[in-house]
Amino acid sequence: MLQPESVPCASCPWRRDNRPTLTGRQVLALRDSCGARGDEAGLSAPMVACVMGEQQRPCAGWLAAHGVEHLGVRFLAATGKIPAAALKPQPGWPACYANLEELAEAHTAESLADLTDTAEDSEADLDVHDPVSGRARLMRDLCSTCILRPGDLMHLGPDYLREFLAQARAGGSFVICHQTLPGMSEPQLPAAICRGFANSYDTPALQIAASRGFDEIPTPPAPDTGRPSTRPDVA
Repeated sequence: MLQPESVPCASCPWRRDNRPTLTGRQVLALRDSCGARGDEAGLSAPMVACVMGEQQRPCAGWLAAHGVEHLGVRFLAATGKIPAAALKPQPGWPACYANLEELAEAHTAESLADLTDTAEDSEADLDVHDPVSGRARLMRDLCSTCILRPGDLMHLGPDYLREFLAQARAGGSFVICHQTLPGMSEPQLPAAICRGFANSYDTPALQIAASRGFDEIPTPPAPDTGRPSTRPDVA
């Protein structure tokens, strides 16, 4: 049996007596696990684990708020693998948020709808496809601080860079040039695929994009730091 804690744990984000700590991104990550009546989370939707102790335990606060709207949880309760009493708050519990909307506003001071709209706007900002041509944008050359240039110019560290590139390759995707991310260039460049990544790897997403042809984006000039390029004491 998947036995949750008898009371939401001391760090449970669903408890109203805990200091709000979740970010908007963390709140949005809960959406797939939190259905609504008539729009339940599916049988294979992820379950939310307790933030303390064994990760095999489902979160008691989440079960009480949204367990009944999760088809997988309802199946487990019907087959005796989760106690049915866990699907509602119990007497003596601390006050908890009734649903994800309440939790979102308490932790982020924004409504769940506003968080969702912001996330969708951010995703639109990172779309590398030109809305007119339909082709993917690609940097014409390596930008001045490309993560694939030698010397770790973005100070990512070899381990993080290796993991970052491995995730993009494992997902069959690509890396967006960081100088085209929002706020990274003036004037703002549209999102475009990193030339260094495209030169180094051949993923399914790059192959599909290449079959349609790329819209190449001129590389922005190297930023002027206002400092000499060499140290005066060793020049």
